[in-house]
Parts: sequence; structure tokens; C-alpha cells
Amino acid sequence: MANAPSIIFVDDDPNVLSGLRRRVRAKRPNWRLQFCDNGEEVLNLLQARHSVDVIVSDMRMPVMDGAELFRKVSRLYPEIGRILLSGYADGHANLLGTSATHHFLMKPCDDQSIINAIERALILRSYLRDPYLLGVMSCLPGHYLWPTAFRDLQTTLYHEGPVSEQNLAHYAMDHRDCVTFIERYARREELLVENSPATLHHLFEILGVESVKALALLFEIYGNGDIKTAENDPELTRALIMAEIAARLGRYENSEFENIDASRAAALLSHVGSKLIETVLPNQSMTARHIADKNQCDIISAEIDVMGISHAGLSACMAALWSFKHEIIEDIAFHHRPESAPTGRSSTLAMVYAAQHFARENGRAGRLIKEKYPLAECYLATIGIGEKWASWSNIAREIVHKNELR
Repeated sequence: MANAPSIIFVDDDPNVLSGLRRRVRAKRPNWRLQFCDNGEEVLNLLQARHSVDVIVSDMRMPVMDGAELFRKVSRLYPEIGRILLSGYADGHANLLGTSATHHFLMKPCDDQSIINAIERALILRSYLRDPYLLGVMSCLPGHYLWPTAFRDLQTTLYHEGPVSEQNLAHYAMDHRDCVTFIERYARREELLVENSPATLHHLFEILGVESVKALALLFEIYGNGDIKTAENDPELTRALIMAEIAARLGRYENSEFENIDASRAAALLSHVGSKLIETVLPNQSMTARHIADKNQCDIISAEIDVMGISHAGLSACMAALWSFKHEIIEDIAFHHRPESAPTGRSSTLAMVYAAQHFARENGRAGRLIKEKYPLAECYLATIGIGEKWASWSNIAREIVHKNELR
């Protein structure tokens, strides 16, 4: 049992904990389960160096609610998976907990939904423990690990959430260029009326928490805090095009707002690992690209052959460090090879995969790249998207053409 997954359940209702103890142990007898009735008890366990893989917490608890617990855990133990159980009436509280939570489950939910969420967290946690990935992360300069604009935004979200207009206004004053960059992206998607001003609070409402966080990160990593540098970076431009395609496809399919937010954020962050690998391993990164071009093989294979890691893996690892949701981390990790994802029928992964495929296909080197990256037809057929592909392609082509005219 030493290597068995360790899960903590937190709820102030002893009847709920008793039921979970009985039912989950019956279904997953190999898990090491611990049960706490308050957040302080959880923090004491972690401080005593108890090994924990995932925490599942109720939202509404006295003294310290689930959101506050997860904000503290995410700061002190970012590698631990965090799943929040919350009722539909907790809208304000849900927003407060968003920035520190990997996965939401709305109550009432059945045991199997909880178990599925935990198993997804465990799979991703195992994937992100790769020593090569962690080695590269340890070499990254601090301004890439925790960029200033993103760090300050996370701090604001940790304490007040995106519902605090006053605190967000203070952030916007301190990071004007970053907020302007986010606003300009919202205009790309035509989510703002032309020439109308937009507060950061409104940007959260129309883009979503995950998308705003991702845009703040890319502004710092690619633009070094300068809006002109950011907007002239070709790799960042590609990420913005992918994000716009993913979001437009989501709206075309009438996806829920949270899913559009997730697929947009995953598209934005899916190639940030390339930028970071180039910083830490510039020669190996160049060699991998040369091999991919020479042998007409996909970049993931070439990167793993040369460095033992891929940009997709590093992007996902960083997204986990930055406390993005589990589905976003998974979509980033498998955006090149969606058929390998643990969640086989993820609609958000399909959007991210499609966005990348169309951005490549409609780019300047589209014909050459198409040979290196054949369409994952079996995957698309499995999730029921094959018949929609032509319509999706037309939407993407329009977006790419629009960006070429900018």
C-alpha cells in the first residue's frame, strides 16, 4: 500500500464523510483514504509531511471554506490535485475558488463521478512527474516560472476572486499593458462592441477566468511585459489564432461557456513549452526541429528522441504548476495525439486538436506540414466529429484569412 494513491476527503458533515468512507473504500480498496472535517486539519496533515495525491473538498464549511483551503494548498503544495464539490447556489463562492481548483463537481453528484475525477487527477499527476520535465522546469528563470503580471493576477484571484471589481481595477492600473493586450484579444473574437471600453471584471465575464489567466501568462512570457513585443511575436500570434479558432468552434457547437473558456485557454498554452525549451535547451530544440523537417516526422517524436521530453508535456506540466484545470492540462498534454488522452471523448480536446490542425493547414507551409501531421481520422470518427469537419474547416479558414489581413 506504500505506493497506493492517497486521497483526502474534506466535509464538515460527519454523515457525508461516513458515507464516502464506506462507498469509496468498497469501490477502490487499494486507495489510501483520509477524512477530515475541516480545512485546518488538512493543512496540519500536509505540514506533517503526509503524502497526498488528491484532495476532494466540500465548498461550504465553517471557519475555512473549500475555496480558501484550496488557495492555501495551491500556494504551498501546487502538485496536489484539488477537486471542489459545490452546490448550484454557490455562484459567488465558486468564482472565489476558481483560480485554485483543478476540477469542479456540482452537487449532488454520484460516487462514480467523484471517483472518475480523482482517477483523472491521478493519471495526470503520474504523467507530470516525468524527471526530464521536472529537470527542465528546475532550470527555468523565475520570470518564466511566475511572470509578474500573472503572479499578481493569481494573488488577486486567490484573495477575492474575479467578482471583486475594486481589486481588479487596482490590478488593471498596475498592469495597463497586460489588460490592454487581453482586451485586444477579446476584440479579435468580436466579444466587445467596437471602441467600447472594457474593465478587467468585464473581460473575466466574457472570456472566462482560465482564458484571462492564460493571456496574462503569454503577455509576459512572449512579450516580456511589452505590448508591442507581444503583438509582433509570430509564435504568440499563432497561439492567438488557435485560441480564436477553438472558441469559435465551441460557439458554433453551442458549447457551454466553461468549455469554451477551457478550450481557448488550452489552445493558448499548448505551445508555451516550445518557448521554454528554447530558453533552457536551445541547441537540442533546434536539432529536434531539424530532424522533424528532414525526416518529415512530427515534432513530438523528434523532441522525445533528442531531449526525452516534448513541448506538449512541458506545456502541460507548467499549466499544472500554474493551477489550471485538469481538463485544460489534459488537452494541452494530448493536443498532438488526442487518441492517447485518458478522457477519450473530451469535447474540449477535440476543439484544441482541430484548432491546431487548421492553423497549420491554413498557414504558409500548410502543404508540407499536412504530410507530417496526417488527420487523426479514427479519433474524429470515434468522438463523432468526422461529419462536421468540413464545416469546422470553413470557420477556421475564415479566421486565418482575417488574421492575414490584419
